[in-house]
Amino acid sequence: MAADRTPGHQGTAPSAPSPTFQERGTRDRPVVSLESVLGPDDRVQVPDPENAPWRMVCALTIVSRNGGTQPGTGWLAGPRTVITAGHCVFDQAALRGFARSIDVTPGRNGGSMPFGQVTATRFRTLQQWVDSADPDFDIGAITLETSLGNQVGFFSAEARPAGELQAHLAHISGYPQDPGQGVAQFHHRNRITSLTDRRLFYDVDTSEGQSGAPVWVLDVDGGSPIVVGVHTYGDERTPAALQPANSATLVNPAILAQIRAWIAEDST
Repeated sequence: MAADRTPGHQGTAPSAPSPTFQERGTRDRPVVSLESVLGPDDRVQVPDPENAPWRMVCALTIVSRNGGTQPGTGWLAGPRTVITAGHCVFDQAALRGFARSIDVTPGRNGGSMPFGQVTATRFRTLQQWVDSADPDFDIGAITLETSLGNQVGFFSAEARPAGELQAHLAHISGYPQDPGQGVAQFHHRNRITSLTDRRLFYDVDTSEGQSGAPVWVLDVDGGSPIVVGVHTYGDERTPAALQPANSATLVNPAILAQIRAWIAEDST
């Protein structure tokens, strides 16, 4: 069951080299930290986020009920649907419930907003997230008032078998507060370390502001990105037996069906 917040309705409860798409393989990393940056920070700034697929990643400025702001990341999944972490749209402690509003800026590069900025006020998440902040259900959706995805493009998402996923590298690109101050896009790729039925764990560097970023794989070098997770947590929220690793809400069949339902709702 999904929880919904609409306007007037309280819902229930310097540039680096351009990243390249390379897929299979692993790389050894020193384990020196339990923070979200797992050892040396290997993220690379995306110098041309106005190009695909980077432009389908959106910088979020999230406004809480009391007027405070925080950064986040989302990704276009349809013409009017941006997918993000559940805690980017609903968080009882940080947002005082559902966000008041969220500014969505695809392909942002500092002060440059090549596709404009849309302010959204309709958000949805899963009832399990609203009721208990269960990390297994930390996913949300933002409805746009315009069909921005038809201009910018949008990602495909798929539910992939665990054995197939572990043969790939996880790519994550988003808008961290440090570095980038929430307005510069950074990318990193590395190995998928483990999976559960609802979460995906990986050795990819992230930090505050990248929650909600797409986690994608490539079937071939230079191929189209396929989103298989929604980045949500650093290593401190990873079960001890699976550390060190950052994690995502896995796009399993149930989550994929929910994403598709949200896209369909937004198209009416």
